[in-house]
This record gives sequence, C-alpha cells and structure tokens, in this order.
Amino acid sequence: MTPTLLLILLLLPLALFLADGNWRDSLLYSVVIGFLQDPLRKITPDQPALYVGLVLIGMVLTALVLYSRIGRLNLEPLFSGDRQLVGIVEIFLGLLLVQTFNSFLSIGSLTLTLIGLGFYLAPLVALWLGYQFALQPAAVQRFLRVYLVMAVLFGVTIFLAYRGATSIFFEEVGEGIKINIVELGIMQQGYAGLWRSSEVAAWHLGAACCFLMILGVSSRRSNVIALSSIAMVVLLVISTLTGRRKVLTLVVGFLGIYTLLIGFRGDSRVRTNVLAGVGGSGIILSLYLSLQGNPTESGTLGGFVRRTVNVLDSVDDRFNSLGFNAIGAALEAAGPFGFGVGALAQGATSLGIRLNRGTWAAEGGLGKIAAELGVAGIALFALILVLLSLLYWRIVTQLRYAPPSYSLLNLGLISFLAANLPNFAVASQIYGDPFVLSVLGLTAGFVLASPNVVQTYLQGQQQRLANPGTTGAPGTPPPKVLP
Repeated sequence: MTPTLLLILLLLPLALFLADGNWRDSLLYSVVIGFLQDPLRKITPDQPALYVGLVLIGMVLTALVLYSRIGRLNLEPLFSGDRQLVGIVEIFLGLLLVQTFNSFLSIGSLTLTLIGLGFYLAPLVALWLGYQFALQPAAVQRFLRVYLVMAVLFGVTIFLAYRGATSIFFEEVGEGIKINIVELGIMQQGYAGLWRSSEVAAWHLGAACCFLMILGVSSRRSNVIALSSIAMVVLLVISTLTGRRKVLTLVVGFLGIYTLLIGFRGDSRVRTNVLAGVGGSGIILSLYLSLQGNPTESGTLGGFVRRTVNVLDSVDDRFNSLGFNAIGAALEAAGPFGFGVGALAQGATSLGIRLNRGTWAAEGGLGKIAAELGVAGIALFALILVLLSLLYWRIVTQLRYAPPSYSLLNLGLISFLAANLPNFAVASQIYGDPFVLSVLGLTAGFVLASPNVVQTYLQGQQQRLANPGTTGAPGTPPPKVLP
C-alpha cells in the first residue's frame, strides 16, 4: 500500500465526520491524526516536513464546521467576560498580523511565514475548540482516554525498539539525534518508537503520565488511583529511554502542583489516597530499578533512568541560561522590532540570519517569541500570561463549589498547564510542534469552560432545593450547548 493511499485513508474518517457535522468526533479523530502522522511521514519519500501539520488540517476544518454552526466568534465568554484580557489578546493578534507582513516582505517565503504563523494561531484555535468541546463535561474524559490509548500504544513501541526490534517505523526522521551522556563521556541514540523523534516521544509520554493521574484521582477510588500511579511509573520509566530528561521535570512539577491544589480544595480523603498511591508506586519503581544491574552502564534501562534523574541537578542553570537570558540574547540578535513571524521556524536557514543558537532556544520558548515579535511581542505575551494566570486562579476557587470528580479533573488540567510553563521557557524544538501546541491549547480551553459548567451546576442545585421533585444531572451543560 503506497504512502499516498495511506494518507487518503488517514484523512477519510475526518472527512466523513465533518460531512456529517460531527465536530466533536472530528476533534477526537484529529488527536489520532496527530499521532499517526509521524509513522506515515517515516515511510513517505523524502519524509516531508509538512506532515507535522496534518493535525492542523483536522483542527482547522473542525473549527470551520463549528463556526458555521455558531455563526460568531466571541472571545468574552471564552475568557469569562474579562474585557481587559480580551483587549490584550486582540492587540496581540493585531501585532501578529503586522509581523506576518514583516516576515513575508523580509523573507519572501509564504510557506515559511504560514508555518511560523501556525506556531501562534494553532494554540488559539485549539483554545476556542477546547472551550466549546468541554461544555459537555464528559467529553473531556473521552479526550483524555483517546489520547492515553494512542500514547500507551506508541510507548510500547519505544520499549520494543529498546529490546532490539527493528523497523523503519522505529527509526527517527532524518539522521536522528544522539544524546550526550556526560556521566559516561559518550554519545548515544535515544529511542523514539513510532514517534518521529525522541524529543516528541518524551513530551507525549510525560503528558500521558499526567493524564493518567488526572483520570485516576478524579475517579476518587483508591484502587483506580493506585493502578494509575503504577501505570504512570511504568510510562515514566519508558520515557527515560528517549534520553530526554525534561519529561521528569514536567511530571514532578505536575505532581507537586496537583498535590497543592488538592490540598487547597480540602478533600482529605483524596489527598491521602494520592499520597498512598504515589508512595506505593515509588517503592515499586525502586524495587524494579534494583533488578537492572549497574545503573551507570551504557544502554541499560537503569543507565537511562539514572541520567534522567540527574537532570534535577541542572534545572536552575538551564532555566537561567535558556529562559530569561534568552530574551536579551534574542532581542540583541533581532533588534527591538523582531525578525517577523516564522523567521526562526525550522528550515529557515535560507534567511542568512546567523544566530548563536548555543546560548538560547531558537525554535520555541521565550527566545523565539522575543526574536520574532520583538519587545512588543514579548511584553504582550507576558501580560497575557499574567492575566490568564489570574483567571485560572479564580477558576481554582470556583471549582471548590463543583462536584468533586469534576473539580479534581480540572485541577489536574490546570496543574498540567502550569508544569509546562518552565519547560516552555527553556525548551527548544518541542514547543514548536503543532500537535503539542494543539494539545496544550485544547487543555487550556477545557479549563476555561469550567466556570460555565460550575454555574450551571449551582443553578441546578438551587432549582432542586426550590423544587424537590425535579431532577437533573450535576454539571449538565446549558441548553445552548451544541450537540
């Protein structure tokens, strides 16, 4: 079967969902496309880079179908009526338009400009889709389950590759990336499985670990929490085979923030169950690693785990050198106005711009935003981040009045978003990936829908108190919500 035919077969279900107007299932299927686009790219001649944007086809077409049904795009409900935040976002969109023209005029490449624009618009489109999708609360759990099924299946292929299985599907796109194992003084290839690179594999496995815990904790059942904790540890161990150590900072940060938010909610039973589950899985992890032989031996699972754990010793240095310091280095290279949208996209070597990429992350994070959008861009981004953080904190307080399972699920999603912020500041390539940006945008949108759901739940509670004979399901969405 030719790669072209496989591409058609991959997109066919999406076309059927969209033709039927089933935007919710088309959104879920876009997640499947996001995973399958990598192995398809591996077997396609020349391994076209544009295949990383196949997921955007699903997202954008889904958004168009949804927009045709709603007939408007109102940002105020999305941001809980915060007009100040809406105004700043609109100014930022205006700056993107200006920098798009700047990029096209200076670079002369429409393709590169559109790729760069996707870095900023993909999470915004996903944010809006996620908000509409989560107005049906049960839909969020469906999303997490679909994502987990795909991530676990792909994770198994990493372990198979580590155990010696060979296939064109297990090779990295291009020449691959070798990992510098400083402790041993050698360079060694990380494992990617069906993903196109070890960097992409590591992030998705980290996200899967977080989503496993969110589903487990939100179930409020001790046995499910314990099983989720064990499965999370297994995935985390597999993720070390990628050689990418940032996955550990993501998961550890998530667990720490999630525990704090659960404590803030005051649910002592869930807090005890979580601590017991995580503690038990930590014991299992210790016993498992003790059977792996010499943990410093190259190529062993214990060796990969030991290297990953050592990342905690270099967090401060990396954050300083590739985080805030990247802003100054980027502005020095690009000037106060910036190079324009897409100037630092992968494949922009034809620009003739020579940047010191060894001192700051150029493909993603704060350095990219500063270099492309200039002083105004990084200032607006920081302001949006502050206002969004305040909005999310208000949501955290509102979730205390929601049903416990719904509250715990959204607190987990907030923790996941917060844990990604430090990695976004210092990471290079992964936060330029359209699928990763889409997942983050959708997650952010899921949480932004929670005030609407909580308000509807409270109104239902009041109606049941006023009319004891009436019934209604907690968290039932308002009548206007699209099916």
